[in-house]
Amino acid sequence: MIINKVKLTFVIFFLLAKNTISGQNQAPRFDPPLQSNYFFAEYNATKPGDLLFWLNATDTDDTDLEFGIDGSSTSKQLSIKKVDGKSAIVMAKEKFDREVKEKYENIVFYVKDKPGNKVYQSVRFIILDIDDNPPIFKNTPYKIDVFENQTVDTIIFDRIEAFDADGPIYNKFYFTLDENEFFYLDKTSHVRSGIYSTKLILKKNLDYEKNTNYVLKLNAIGENSVFRTTVEMLVTVKDIPNRKPIFSQSPYYVRIEEEMDIGDFVLKVIARDGDSGINNHCEYQIIGRTEKEIKKYLKEF
Repeated sequence: MIINKVKLTFVIFFLLAKNTISGQNQAPRFDPPLQSNYFFAEYNATKPGDLLFWLNATDTDDTDLEFGIDGSSTSKQLSIKKVDGKSAIVMAKEKFDREVKEKYENIVFYVKDKPGNKVYQSVRFIILDIDDNPPIFKNTPYKIDVFENQTVDTIIFDRIEAFDADGPIYNKFYFTLDENEFFYLDKTSHVRSGIYSTKLILKKNLDYEKNTNYVLKLNAIGENSVFRTTVEMLVTVKDIPNRKPIFSQSPYYVRIEEEMDIGDFVLKVIARDGDSGINNHCEYQIIGRTEKEIKKYLKEF
């Protein structure tokens, strides 16, 4: 019975001693606590090594605390540098780009004391947009063929489209066309977020014989953005058979000797197609066969 009393006394003493030690060693805590959400207005422009925010902690039992990031994919983009025993700074190791990812969830930081007490706190990064992307035209280069008899006020090209990779604040834009005599743009149409389109319309009748090519300046201009993108549009006018053949001279005069034999060379007649872009073959016919017909023909000149 004496032995059992000694064992009981030892067990009670051991439990009391353990509870006393545990009660004296308090876990550290973040002070102030970390925010649930961190907003970075220009975070997608952050350079490696830039300071993001501070980690501060307190511990009544320890003045030399350890800070860290619990394993996650985001931990590869962050680094922690200890400043003193109760504070550290969080820095960027690489760029955070909103166009790649807008929110980073469950980023877990911890603080630990020497006995091993560890406290975790989860936060979220929300990347706010900045104006860092210009509009980009799609389906370029723009090369357009149009016949010279195209009707005025009809659409000659309907595949003008551009997009802006920024967020809703900065991705709105509109199209303009530099001043010209023959073409204008339809109103800008919103396709979906960051994507807009328009159409090129004929303003005035074209004439192949006067001009065969037009180089237009097309602009995409941001509404709330400093960016402006300009591309060229090449419009090629196509010829149609709408002009008569043209003789090299008119009228032709020739003197014929009465002694000339049948089949002798009398006159060389040259004509070309009035449509310079098509160059159709010209066929020749003699329309005046009698003296009366010839006199009638000459009177027209």
